[in-house]
Amino acid sequence: MSNNIYGLSMYIGSTKFSPKMPVFFDTNYAAYINKPPNTLITGAPGRGKTFLGMLLAAQNSIMNKVGVILDPKGDFRKLMALYNNDIINKVNIWDISVKPDERTGKLSLDKDTIGMLDPTCFTSNHDYNAQLTLDVIKDLMGKSLTDAQINIISNLIRDLCKAPAPNMKRLISKLERHEREDVRSVATILDLMFASPIAQILVYDRQIQKKVLNIKDGITVINMSGLTFPDPSKELDKCSSEEKISLVIVSLLNRLIRDIMFSMPVNIPKFLMIDEAWSVVSLPSSRGLIEEVLLKGRSKNMACILLTQATSHLDFNDGTDLDAGIQMRFAFGSQDAKDNLLTCQKMRISEYQQWAKAVETLGVGECLMCDVFGRHGIIQIKSDEEWKEIFKTTPELN
Repeated sequence: MSNNIYGLSMYIGSTKFSPKMPVFFDTNYAAYINKPPNTLITGAPGRGKTFLGMLLAAQNSIMNKVGVILDPKGDFRKLMALYNNDIINKVNIWDISVKPDERTGKLSLDKDTIGMLDPTCFTSNHDYNAQLTLDVIKDLMGKSLTDAQINIISNLIRDLCKAPAPNMKRLISKLERHEREDVRSVATILDLMFASPIAQILVYDRQIQKKVLNIKDGITVINMSGLTFPDPSKELDKCSSEEKISLVIVSLLNRLIRDIMFSMPVNIPKFLMIDEAWSVVSLPSSRGLIEEVLLKGRSKNMACILLTQATSHLDFNDGTDLDAGIQMRFAFGSQDAKDNLLTCQKMRISEYQQWAKAVETLGVGECLMCDVFGRHGIIQIKSDEEWKEIFKTTPELN
């Protein structure tokens, strides 16, 4: 942790205990030594994980990396202050939020955002779009969707995606006119869900030019504070329509970002940072997507940084193993003894029970770190005073 590879790592703090040593880190360094460049940051709210996320993002900008940050709470907008002060490179902010229309007063998305993530015309590949659209409907309908309904709907989707100017609104209309009542009932539920103003991002309008997301320059912060996310412990089938729509939007955003970043030259270092990562992996269709990013990151020179409150958020019963691609970890303080044990086991620490107890006593800004070589220790995250003042996520940080 204390070895500084010039140009490949930056100072993030120091070891807590004597002899105190500086700690250097870089999200993409693992790719240069043929290891997965993936990082998991966990901890209870207010203990320092978002602060570390912003610190790593700012340092990545200084190192001329291209990055995207999915920001459910709007915290990472603060990076713009560093850009405005000429400290870091370009920062772009894209807000996904609804506002009153100037003419009608009705809540609506920005015009250039409407239809941007419509799955029926997501790419130029009709078959890909058809499968993606079916996945979206499965995610929205949950376990209530029967095999018979899926077979009928999938055929309708396939035909629609091959037709000129497809969109979700036309698909729902097709379902509404179907001869079978159980198919029409699906249309009724989807119609209610898509009546939400935020759902306009999923319905392409031919009269409005579809926005193309440009993430090939600097850092793009996608502010998703306008979305409604469920509690991490809430089962998908018990989520509200707004919550399901929000989860689908995040899943499609990840897919779009992956496609763009995977197509970029390997010599460009890239990173994807996801705050409140549990919101992304809540959907079964998203887990495979994130698993692919974690597994292919090394060959694409693309780091993935996941921030979530608990390590157990990445544990599933469907065979998906997101932890397999994660070697670098930062565990901030948490009173969840069971999760602390799991965290230390994932770090492959032999005396994991003792270290798990230590995680419970960590102060604000302190964390148990495991680097790409498996070395571990407790460190104190530190940053420039100006940065600390701007971030202000944990003012008590030393």
